[in-house]
Amino acid sequence: MLFDGYLSIQRDVELYNKDMQRKARLLAYSLRNPIISIWQELGQKRALQLINDANAGESEITIRWIWIDNEIDSNHKPLTDSAILSDLKKGKDLFITTKLVGSAEEHLISYIPIFIPNQRKGALELTENLKGLKSYTDKTIRKIAILAFLLLFISSLFFGIVGFFNIGRRLKQLKKKAIRIGKGDLTGPVHIKGKDELTDLGNTLNNMCMSLQKLEKEKARETEARLEMSEQLHHADRLKTIGTLASGIAHELGTPLSVVIGRAGHIMSSNDSTYEIRAGAEIVKNQANRMTELIKQLLDFARHDTIQKTKVDLYAIVQQTVDFLKPMINQNRVHLELWRPKSTAWVRVDVAKFQQVIINLLNNAIQATPANGKIQISIVDERVGTDQNNSGSSGEYKLLVVRDFGTGIKTEHIPYIFNPFYTTKGSGKGTGLGLSIVHSIVREHDGWIEVESDVGKGTCFKIYLPEEGE
Repeated sequence: MLFDGYLSIQRDVELYNKDMQRKARLLAYSLRNPIISIWQELGQKRALQLINDANAGESEITIRWIWIDNEIDSNHKPLTDSAILSDLKKGKDLFITTKLVGSAEEHLISYIPIFIPNQRKGALELTENLKGLKSYTDKTIRKIAILAFLLLFISSLFFGIVGFFNIGRRLKQLKKKAIRIGKGDLTGPVHIKGKDELTDLGNTLNNMCMSLQKLEKEKARETEARLEMSEQLHHADRLKTIGTLASGIAHELGTPLSVVIGRAGHIMSSNDSTYEIRAGAEIVKNQANRMTELIKQLLDFARHDTIQKTKVDLYAIVQQTVDFLKPMINQNRVHLELWRPKSTAWVRVDVAKFQQVIINLLNNAIQATPANGKIQISIVDERVGTDQNNSGSSGEYKLLVVRDFGTGIKTEHIPYIFNPFYTTKGSGKGTGLGLSIVHSIVREHDGWIEVESDVGKGTCFKIYLPEEGE
């Protein structure tokens, strides 16, 4: 705006000067012919009087007669440098802007030559004060300066308000987000509207917080896994101690129990024994056999035999085990459904140990299922991710599902069902070692077991085993 104002003032000054020159030329030309006529008819004095009369009638322009020949007198000498006389002698109109002696203001001096035949050469000197032009330019400069200042103020105010709402508030949001990050609070993403660098910065902060949260969760999972592993190591150490103790006790009790069973059988087969004695001997023998079975389970739990893994069809193992338990299944009047998988379920396991896993799970399912109840066994393919796999690696697994529709397990009991000697069955109905043995064998085969149960609706055991390629 200032530059445009400068150009505008220059243009107006130029127009003003041209207008003043045109005015002076018109005035001089209007006087030229009358001066020449009067000069020739009435003489020099009457012609100069005409010029004085015209000068008296002009309030803004001073009109003088000057001589431009070599005989210049002081009364008719030009106000400017005498060097202009040579140009005037050639008949050129001259216009000069200058400051007069004793005046601080500029004047426009116009020289219009008038040649009178057979007379001395002269010219009209028209002097006009440029005070009006200076006043106009000063006012214009002040006006432009004031407008420029107002425009600057209004623009600053506008951009200040826009900056506050468009930049200041968003910077404040980013600052608060940065403070929260510094305090460890990574929640609550910052929402920066717009499509500029501040929006990109806000999105970058949000992405950084998401990455940090993800790292924190992974760190928490790793810490939890370490703690769980430590607890498992402690638990394994306790189990080893219990197993050693149980193995020693089992060996010490094995021989006496064999003697008790033998003696009870002898009493039962003796003809001298009464019915009551034989009935009592049978009870002794049954309880001794139960104790022997318990000792066998203790030895199985404590024994660390070398696993002999072979590549087999998991369905074939399950089918063979079910056929082996058919008498017990029929005796308890339980209906068992065995679903054949879509493809061969190749796994690498110790057949004998894994049959023991299936026997223990089926035995528990049969005991939990009422007469005419149902048990389902299925084998499906399962793709397991890193977050689901206990080993921390993803891959293809075979999932063995044993589901019953019996009494179910209470929620508060589920975390402890794989602990040794923990049982929810009544007295004399369970030792609490079956599921512990199952859990141990499954882990030895690089798998894991999960349980889902709902009281009154049944229980589902899921065993994950790594799939073996074709």
